[in-house]
Amino acid sequence: MLSRRATAHSLPTVLLAAVAGCTAGCQLSLPYAPRPSPRVQIVERRLAKNGQRYDFRHLGALVQGNPAAEGEARAYASATTTATVLNTLGFLTDLGGLVVVIGGAAARDKTELAFGLTLSLIGANFGWFANSASDRARDHVTNAVNLYNDGLPPEALVPRAPAPVNALPLAPGAAPAPQAYPQF
Repeated sequence: MLSRRATAHSLPTVLLAAVAGCTAGCQLSLPYAPRPSPRVQIVERRLAKNGQRYDFRHLGALVQGNPAAEGEARAYASATTTATVLNTLGFLTDLGGLVVVIGGAAARDKTELAFGLTLSLIGANFGWFANSASDRARDHVTNAVNLYNDGLPPEALVPRAPAPVNALPLAPGAAPAPQAYPQF
């Protein structure tokens, strides 16, 4: 049986763990599906077009046919590759700096310790540059989607009337009722 003291400490620990877990990425997300459309849309960290969802790596194929949007899609791919390379370089440089710092601390060598710290700072700079490249990549996605959607012909953007709900079957020989379309 737990003592009173152990119980008093476990409740704050459990609450702290619950709050930390929820703030670390637990989120309630309700599914949203936009109406099928030839427009490219950004929905829940994915792209949507014609009722289908796609990863961002398909951006170039989704905006195909609009040269300006295709250029932004290529710039997105380039910025993403740059961010990945810089992030990897930063991680490896940080790891190398940590190894040198540990070795310098064990040998009590101030020069080696200073070199390891310098490597770690260089690695952090690579991480910051990677973050900047990632921000540029997100900007290129937005530009590509907007340029593509702005270039669609107006007739492609006319919303279709939703299918009637609980429609009764027609009597033989009866004509269907006309559908009302939204007026703009």
